[in-house]
Amino acid sequence: MGQDHRQLRPAVALALRSDPNEAKNPPRSMGPTGALERASIGISRKLFYNALVAELPEVFGEDQAAAADAEVDLLIDDLSDVINKAALIEDVTGRLSMVKDLEKRDRARKVDFGGFTEDETRFITIPFEAAANDVLAKTGFASHTIDDVLNAYDRHQFTIQAAITQDLVDLVQIKIANLIGQGGTPKDFVAFAKQWLDGAVSDSYARTLFRTERTSAFAAGRLAQAFDPDLDAFVVAFKYVAVGDHDTRSNHLANNGLYFDKRDPLWIGRIPPNGFNCRCRILAISLQRAESMGRWDATNKRFVSDQPPANGAPDPGFEKSPLTRIYGGS
Repeated sequence: MGQDHRQLRPAVALALRSDPNEAKNPPRSMGPTGALERASIGISRKLFYNALVAELPEVFGEDQAAAADAEVDLLIDDLSDVINKAALIEDVTGRLSMVKDLEKRDRARKVDFGGFTEDETRFITIPFEAAANDVLAKTGFASHTIDDVLNAYDRHQFTIQAAITQDLVDLVQIKIANLIGQGGTPKDFVAFAKQWLDGAVSDSYARTLFRTERTSAFAAGRLAQAFDPDLDAFVVAFKYVAVGDHDTRSNHLANNGLYFDKRDPLWIGRIPPNGFNCRCRILAISLQRAESMGRWDATNKRFVSDQPPANGAPDPGFEKSPLTRIYGGS
């Protein structure tokens, strides 16, 4: 039985199209978030295995299926927690990167970064929440307290849990339907369940979700910093930057190089990431830069935006800015 991938969330479709060899030689990420990514893959393998076993008591037996079902909710909690911790690291790192970017463009603005380095070593050497507080404090401009940030990600974890739950149902049902359609025997189901303990589907899914949440959180942190009251009058616009290689989606590439006022309602929903595994980003444009470009409307106090291209809309499910998706609001 075939499955129309267009009806699925992209994370599920990507997982189903994954290369079996990718699981054997996955790309490696370094630092604390790299360790969390590897942990997410391990949890995902166990989660997928248990979810399939729980759905097939006639194959695995009632007791084993019941035990697997009890594990599923715990593993979903574990997976969402690991992803959420990585997202929080990216959020505070994104805030700091916005300040550092602006400092490079405005040498008169001096910020003491206290020796913080890009390898996020603070999250290794001191307790997690203390590390987040320490890094956030180094921006010097944060309107969000660390409690505000932590509470936002506590709420966001429920969103991640809901997505994982739905995706898991879709993937398990698809695989069961495919095996039945192929005339699968109980041995085939057992063999496939074991494949999910080291298979490409669970690994690809975990990486896709993990990296997209990281990217969203990094962008949310940058945006939060750009809208901070202390920087609000300094950062007036953004430039959309796409990678531009053969993996760049055409709708993402359509926005490449365009400039827009940071409050332009026509552009807010196009702030990347604009899809799963999106690598697009934004560059901050200062008031001084906007004036030198001749794009600052002093009368209306706004940057003159480029017209958003009709073929540059975000992928389904990414119509809101990352700041809105994580922190709420409009």
